[in-house]
Amino acid sequence: AYIAKEGQQNPQLDNRVIISMTHSDMFKPEGISATRNITFKNVSHRQVVGNYLTNTGSSRYYNFADFDGSMVGRPYPALAATNNSWWHIGDDCVMEEDWALWVCRKTQDRVVGSVSFMIPGLIGESLSCNT
Repeated sequence: AYIAKEGQQNPQLDNRVIISMTHSDMFKPEGISATRNITFKNVSHRQVVGNYLTNTGSSRYYNFADFDGSMVGRPYPALAATNNSWWHIGDDCVMEEDWALWVCRKTQDRVVGSVSFMIPGLIGESLSCNT
């Protein structure tokens, strides 16, 4: 059984089933994860997802698509994304406080997109670039 570790501040270390990848400013896991037909046995709601909020691009972009709602416990396809306000994309979105994620209905008009900017010396392969 997935049982909470008392006093653990970092949900990634708190015996969660799914944990977010929030460690990087360069590599951002947006739009790469999808689930369907997921079942849980002996897992409390709190222990399903561990989303560790940090000041990184990957923390701000973290999301996954649940194509049948089984992962997030909904009877419809859903998008689950970190608790930044821009992921609150409609009145049907619900903040899952235990997971620090917005859960919104996934529709044909709601998909995850990505735009990448590379700025030498600030964002890119080498943050120590002096050119």
